[in-house]
Amino acid sequence: MSSEASLGVNAPRRRNLVAATLILLPCFVGGGWAFQAFYGGMPRGERRAVAALNQLAPVDVTTNDSGSVIALKANSPALTDAAAPYLAKLHFLQRIDLNQSGVGDGAMAAISELPELKSIYLNQTGVTSKGIAALASCGTIEELTLSQCPIDDEALVAIAKMKHLKLLDLSKTAITNTGMSHLETLTRLHTLYLRETSVTGDGFAMLRNSSELRLVDLGDSQIDQATIEALRFFPRLDRLHLGHTMLTDTMLPEFLEILIDSCPELRGLAIQQTPLSDVAVEPLKRLAELPNLAVVDLRDTKITKSAYLQLTQAVPEVNFTASYSIED
Repeated sequence: MSSEASLGVNAPRRRNLVAATLILLPCFVGGGWAFQAFYGGMPRGERRAVAALNQLAPVDVTTNDSGSVIALKANSPALTDAAAPYLAKLHFLQRIDLNQSGVGDGAMAAISELPELKSIYLNQTGVTSKGIAALASCGTIEELTLSQCPIDDEALVAIAKMKHLKLLDLSKTAITNTGMSHLETLTRLHTLYLRETSVTGDGFAMLRNSSELRLVDLGDSQIDQATIEALRFFPRLDRLHLGHTMLTDTMLPEFLEILIDSCPELRGLAIQQTPLSDVAVEPLKRLAELPNLAVVDLRDTKITKSAYLQLTQAVPEVNFTASYSIED
């Protein structure tokens, strides 16, 4: 990620294209740890538990200075609910990455008993709303990812009890606007992924109490006028992903007005694969009024190259990405 210090209001805003583009990359933290196999100083009970887990599937762990396991990563379908009794013995676990593993609801009760658990990543697993209900009794969770899990609105009832939640990924799930009403309690949320859901602006607006939101990803979702209006609730917004949505030329003026008035900290904006045309270029010049904006993704829109060049010349301090090269 780009240095936070380099994005101040009074600092030059021109960014190296590669570095700036990183601002728009979704921050799926489940795969970002530097795991290491370390067993030398591990307490005997934990050593046995890790050994048993490795008999089920490859497991990577990170330990603290005392040798206790604080992070675990197991992304094999071979790791199933049979791992539950062994996970329960790792009392100091803070982060668990089980993305794409074979775990389901059966492991959630054991995991919920871990007293220091802060982050759990369950993307593309068989965990259902029933499993999330069991997990809700863990009052320390700050990060939860459930992309492509077979959950529905019942899971949101349970998630609403996780008062310390800061990061939540509900992408590609069956949640609806009705369920979103339960999330009004998540006042500490700062990162939200709702890609490819049926949630519309009315559901998104239910998060009005989450005023600390900094990253919102609504790509491939059903944005509408209510979605645009709801952005007023998020003054700390830093990155906004609206790629592959129906953001139109007609919606753009009000969209930009709200961003300028309500989201002065915005650094990254993804509006690629939208139906924006050359008509959008004049309103888009107002992006210069966002003091911290560093990168805008405009790939695969209907904006022609000549109009795109006009935009880049009018707003030189922003790195724009398009589907053609300026040098062509």
